[in-house]
Amino acid sequence: MIEAMPPDGERHGGHSHRGLFAQWVVAIIVGHTVGAALAVMLFGLAMNLTLHALLVPFELLACCSLPLPALGLWVRAAREKPDSYAVRSALFCLAYGTLVAIALAISSLRLGLARRAGISGSAGAFAVGGLLLASGIVYFGARPRYSKRQR
Repeated sequence: MIEAMPPDGERHGGHSHRGLFAQWVVAIIVGHTVGAALAVMLFGLAMNLTLHALLVPFELLACCSLPLPALGLWVRAAREKPDSYAVRSALFCLAYGTLVAIALAISSLRLGLARRAGISGSAGAFAVGGLLLASGIVYFGARPRYSKRQR
């Protein structure tokens, strides 16, 4: 199990802060990549696609995990300030959702499941609206919950 990272300079359970951060980064990237592989495999089975056709969608979704540790650390740095924490959490949600939406759009174009006009039209509008709605929910959900813990 991955433990919460201690404040800078402290050792925790025989591990340095840097060692726990490395474990945290590896767990996030590996977990996300395994999840992407499972999702792409299930999609490929449902659509009867070849493994070769699924390589680009997998690579795009797996690459979405690369900025997660940096964004998570950026959000975590604001944990003492509820307003900043809520804003950063919403921006994290918006950035991650945008990356995944772009990966899915490119994948659907490459697989021939969508047309460019459909993605830039109504589907794109629904994606943007959904991302903004999700970010707003995260903001309003994180702000009161985290500010209550500070008291």
